[in-house]
Amino acid sequence: MERWPDTRSTAATRAAGVLIPDDAAALRASTDGRFLFLGTFGVPARLDGFDLATGRRIAWKTLLPEDPAGVVFVGRIAVTPDGAAYAYRYLRFLQNLYVFGGPPRSAPAHDPQG
Repeated sequence: MERWPDTRSTAATRAAGVLIPDDAAALRASTDGRFLFLGTFGVPARLDGFDLATGRRIAWKTLLPEDPAGVVFVGRIAVTPDGAAYAYRYLRFLQNLYVFGGPPRSAPAHDPQG
């Protein structure tokens, strides 16, 4: 079985005759070999197609959890060769903030006369 060249390294990119955009990493080739799936990491991450014949980048998916609160990185993208499924990881930092002031206040004195 012939293996698709690893286009993440500069040498493999030159050997394949393909210039991958600087902001992306080649994840894998499509089933038919016409496209590369490119991943761009960050918040949000992107999953794009790259037409090997034309060198055209085709925007496909924006990757971000439904609740982006605290997400600081999205990456480690995986995609099936037919593009039917994909997965990614993300790093989330959530914190609780507790604010404390001086001593607790006492309830105001109740005046029975009014």
